[in-house]
Amino acid sequence: MTRWAVVALLAAWVGWTTPCLAQDPPPPPPAVQVEGPGDGPTAQAPSEAAPQPGRRRGKKAEEAFVVLILLPGALVLFLCPVGLALQCLILGYGPQRGRGLQLAQEGRGKTLVLGVANTGFLLLVAASAERKAPGLAGLAWAVWLSMAFVGLHGIARGIGERVLSLPAVLSGSKPLKPLALGWCLLVAASAMPIVGWCMGIYWLIRGSGTAVVALLGRKPEPLVR
Repeated sequence: MTRWAVVALLAAWVGWTTPCLAQDPPPPPPAVQVEGPGDGPTAQAPSEAAPQPGRRRGKKAEEAFVVLILLPGALVLFLCPVGLALQCLILGYGPQRGRGLQLAQEGRGKTLVLGVANTGFLLLVAASAERKAPGLAGLAWAVWLSMAFVGLHGIARGIGERVLSLPAVLSGSKPLKPLALGWCLLVAASAMPIVGWCMGIYWLIRGSGTAVVALLGRKPEPLVR
């Protein structure tokens, strides 16, 4: 009896699995038709037509790395030595004007208001002359950037003074150390994503206002060493 039961079960199992094995495999996905340079459309594999989600995420991660880390790092490595060298030219050729910028940046409200007005005027000139007179637009941008860079001299010296806790007399007689420290801190802080970029724009606007205040103000008297 047991032998006949085993034979019946084997026969039932073979009869059930045979139709499953005889089924055809599922057809491949249709190829995407792409217009080719020849006589007609050419077939393209589905994997080439639509990028995979993993590749999209990897590409976005690479773009974020370039924008948030690589470019700001390259900007810091470029502006720290090159910008400091240009700032040192102000110390060499105009030490009294440099001290005037240092004193002018102490009025934060005044420099900010004049910086906003100066920036708005020059950007309005650049925007209105962009199509008809691109040279004038470029000149307006160059003037604004130059004024902002010159005004950053005083802001960088002020930051270095506060970090080193130097009195005004000592900082005015030996300005290189607070200038170098303040400039490096200013550039590094401006390279931080989002918050640093906003701080950099704020310092540029204040720098243009500081240049206006120093230009309109009196030249400070030389320090007695």
